[in-house]
Amino acid sequence: MKKINLFLLVISIFLLTACGNKTAANKNEDVKETYSFVYNDIKMTPGELFSTEKMGNYLNEMELPTCAFEDTDRVYTYENYEISTYTLNNEERILSILITDPNTPTTEGIKQGDSYEKMLEVYGDNYQKLDNLYEYKKDNTLLDIIVENEIVISIEYVYNTNN
Repeated sequence: MKKINLFLLVISIFLLTACGNKTAANKNEDVKETYSFVYNDIKMTPGELFSTEKMGNYLNEMELPTCAFEDTDRVYTYENYEISTYTLNNEERILSILITDPNTPTTEGIKQGDSYEKMLEVYGDNYQKLDNLYEYKKDNTLLDIIVENEIVISIEYVYNTNN
């Protein structure tokens, strides 16, 4: 009888564990794919909460009157990028991340000075084009890349407020 109880206990644990893994996998399916910038192991995603504690010390902060959100917009200048923020429901959120250093790559490895062909190899041709701006979209985030003379000259992650 003890062997049967032990066997049933082992089977029960196995089944619960297997079911638990399926539940975790299903939760991952709900995760939306976005463009995020990772720098020094800090992940920054347009639309998410901004925290100076998380991002570290900035070089400069500028406040600007807002035309679309509450309170004021801010621009935080860091060594290799700038973060623009907006306030919504008393929370400061990331509006955009502009890479300002030509040697700082995107999370996927593209940087200013790379070729148009390399951009296509990495991001593909599923973009909206306006003049020399190539705009890639994932959920409510945009990756805006400006190309001149077949060379990437500007890269910016943007929160899609039209979503």
